[in-house]
Amino acid sequence: MGADWRPSKRGYPKIGSLPSDNSIEQQSYYSNPSNSFWKIMYSLFPKKENQDKKEYITSYGIALWDCAHSGIRNGSVDSGFIEKSIIPNNLKSFLKQYPSIKTIILNGKSRGSKKNVSPQFIIRKYFSPNDFTIPIIPLGSTSNLNGNKNKIQEWSILKDLVK
Repeated sequence: MGADWRPSKRGYPKIGSLPSDNSIEQQSYYSNPSNSFWKIMYSLFPKKENQDKKEYITSYGIALWDCAHSGIRNGSVDSGFIEKSIIPNNLKSFLKQYPSIKTIILNGKSRGSKKNVSPQFIIRKYFSPNDFTIPIIPLGSTSNLNGNKNKIQEWSILKDLVK
């Protein structure tokens, strides 16, 4: 998408793999109506009137960013990635630029594989464990392809992190 959504103060980035085709087209994270991300966030944190999504999420100290800078993908799902085409974002540089970031949240628990790329897979492939001195917490995917019915409960950890 080109630009990350980051708060001006402390931050807790929520990291995905790469925005869906719909989100890229609309230049807005999680624009695909089949993704529950915004429904989950609105249930956890109140929204002010006339606040766009970027203002809303960053006002809570939550940044949105992606592990992949680019990649060839068939469709909008992570399983559509051509693994060798992935160019990772420079997460180490991002964290150095924003030292107030204390925790990374991954959107998706899957460890992934070459045939089913995930944020965890990209981080494992392109970074060493020594690259990070802060916790990385994988949560269940907000995609509605993930049948988990307890997404709001699982993602409620964000409420404790942003206090």
